[in-house]
Amino acid sequence: ADGSLGVSISAPGGAIASVPKWTLNSSQLMNGTSMSSPNACGGIALILSGLKASQIPFSPSSIRRAVENTALALMGEDNFSMGQGLLQVDKAFEYMLKMAEKSNNHVRFEIMCGLNYEKRGIYLREPHQTSSPSYLPIRVQPCYKSDIDLKFKANAEFRVSLVPTATWVDAPKFIMLNNSARSFDIKVDPSDLPPGAHYSEICGYDSTCIELGPLFRIPITVTKPISFRDPSLPISESVILDKGRIQRMFITTPTKATWVAIALTSLEERDKFTVALDASLLHEGKSFKYQFTGNHVALGCGETKNITFKVEGEKTLEICLTSWWSTRDSKKIKYNITFHSLLPNESKISLHSCQGIRRTTITSPFRRENVNVTVNLDHMVEAIRPISSKIRPLSERDLLPDGRQIYESILDYKFWIENSTEIRPNVSLLSDLLYESPYEAQLWMIFDKNKQHLASGDAFPKQYKVKLEKGEYVLKLQVRHDKRELLERLKNLPVLLQHKLSNSVSMDVYTSQLKALSGGSKIPTNCWLSKDDMATLYFAPLSDDRLPKGIKPGMYLSGVISYSTSGKSVNYPITYNIGTTSVSSSSSGNASSDYESALKKFMFSWLSRMDYEHGDTVYKELEQKYDNDLSLKVERMKMLDAVANKNISKEALDNVIDATQCVIDMGRNLGLLAKQIEGIEEESSRYQEVVLAMNNLYVDLSKWIDVKNQKALPFTLIHATTLKHFARAMMILQMQLKELPLSKRLYEDMITKTCLLERIPVKTTSFYGLIVVISRAIFLILVDDGEIKLASHRKLL
Repeated sequence: ADGSLGVSISAPGGAIASVPKWTLNSSQLMNGTSMSSPNACGGIALILSGLKASQIPFSPSSIRRAVENTALALMGEDNFSMGQGLLQVDKAFEYMLKMAEKSNNHVRFEIMCGLNYEKRGIYLREPHQTSSPSYLPIRVQPCYKSDIDLKFKANAEFRVSLVPTATWVDAPKFIMLNNSARSFDIKVDPSDLPPGAHYSEICGYDSTCIELGPLFRIPITVTKPISFRDPSLPISESVILDKGRIQRMFITTPTKATWVAIALTSLEERDKFTVALDASLLHEGKSFKYQFTGNHVALGCGETKNITFKVEGEKTLEICLTSWWSTRDSKKIKYNITFHSLLPNESKISLHSCQGIRRTTITSPFRRENVNVTVNLDHMVEAIRPISSKIRPLSERDLLPDGRQIYESILDYKFWIENSTEIRPNVSLLSDLLYESPYEAQLWMIFDKNKQHLASGDAFPKQYKVKLEKGEYVLKLQVRHDKRELLERLKNLPVLLQHKLSNSVSMDVYTSQLKALSGGSKIPTNCWLSKDDMATLYFAPLSDDRLPKGIKPGMYLSGVISYSTSGKSVNYPITYNIGTTSVSSSSSGNASSDYESALKKFMFSWLSRMDYEHGDTVYKELEQKYDNDLSLKVERMKMLDAVANKNISKEALDNVIDATQCVIDMGRNLGLLAKQIEGIEEESSRYQEVVLAMNNLYVDLSKWIDVKNQKALPFTLIHATTLKHFARAMMILQMQLKELPLSKRLYEDMITKTCLLERIPVKTTSFYGLIVVISRAIFLILVDDGEIKLASHRKLL
């Protein structure tokens, strides 16, 4: 979008070269720039080889000038795809021979355009730029090699003749260049150009040697869009897609348009073929990849396919159509382009949990539109700050050509994952910037508490995601630059961790503030908004029970809001910021009890930080008071493990094994208690003692492990069945069945589940009772030769 043509020359790239031998497909042929680029490099290598053999001096700029000025322009091809034309190796070499004695052989001319001279060419694209003449500033700067003779530089003088290649461009006829920049204005008048893409150049010739071609070229690109008179009417046309030809359309999007629907219909009577449809809207300062939509559409005989994507009003939309490269014949299709609009009054919605009811509006300026508002919050985002920051110079290898040292800043971040989830690290200050970033590079790596590397990524967070289990992790971020003071500014750089929610959170939308306050009827799932009408939407704060587990004040939920099923690809970002959360239910309300619990946790946590002599003394004191506390045993095991790592001896390792065995025994006790309870009468005191011991042990285990973890589910199942929590036991079995393969174990568990259903007390008059009766009938399972057969239970029904 900076006006540069982008393509200098072209080279053959259509299935002319086999792939590398290491692919083991030496006969495979490929096409595209992956083939044409090495072809062009090989051709230029021949030129360089000949120049070295002839002892003729050259520079990168002189080689580029030679290949561009001698390239063969092909009939019917445009500059956007071919540049100056097809590479001609022999003619480029002859050009260098003639130019060997010219003084401009060692000079490169830098073209700077725009108000701040920051662009490499002129690009007029938007409707307001192409409807009237424009007067644009140009600056040409001669650039010399660093080792050039200063006397030559002082005496350098270039008398340049400026020649536009199109009548709609006007420029001065001559300019004089020496060793400083020269600025001038040009006039571009695209007002009378037909719709489509137009390209022109201002060529700067050395007036003393015009036959050698331009010293420099100022590229000028104009895209003249088609304007809509009535946005409610579609654009429809039948076109023939010739092989290798691109059909380009430039359309001015109607004011207030929010999405476009394109219908492609095959007019062929036979054969199925593929159409490539690309569309783009340009925005200043945004990467092209986020403004581009690409689709491959497979069409059968008479088949119609619909594509929708988001647009903005009063912009130039470029649509490119072509048949897929492997299509042998020309194909005829019909396209129908229709613009739609459900225009919100804000393009991004930010809600706050403490802000009360939030109001927004949408309008339908073109036609009657279907409204279906959906809010989907699928990520929980937390911001973390670095715990340390170090800046140091890199090795001698990391030097810029002028000798400047490159520095790196390493920032360490520590974070905790409560439950297994998928995360995306996002260094939001530097994200989605590559070549345009002021910093040289950014890379991040994630390690677990054992320092095992788990994942890496760079500046594009959408490309990287990592699945993490419960635990503590460290993220290391590297940013590089040759200026230390710029890295110092990043010492407190925050990183966003985007946690993907296992179950996305949906928000309720209401049609009035009263309904939002009272939780009344919500907006209908499908309703219609007439032309030029406005709909007002109200969002109520989420209740605490709908917030995901583990969310804390300062975090926020992120997702998208969509206003129509027709434009389902048109989503707008929405965030829900967490101000406060409810008081934790774990608090007993008794200050004394809370104090004792916090003190115990504090004393236990210090065990693993002590040396063996002091730690063992403290452990014996705590053991007298908290003998059966599982967390105390675990902290002692950590302490002994740290001692063993420092002093690897048989005695130290035996201590670790004994402590570990103590923890394992506590886990086994649950199974032993389950066996003890068999055969004991439920009314006896012994039965009640065993149940109480099992319940206490289950509570202790839940402090150490996640009782819903697959490895813990067998213990949880024993606890549930012993306490006659049959519905909970069914839920645990269901969780196990999701992970188990189809096997004999699966059949046995499903039979167990049927038995559990039989033991649930049923009130057949209730809806719940009816559900259980039906479940009993459905889950009656007969196992016969490894097959599952479902049968209805006539007696129960």
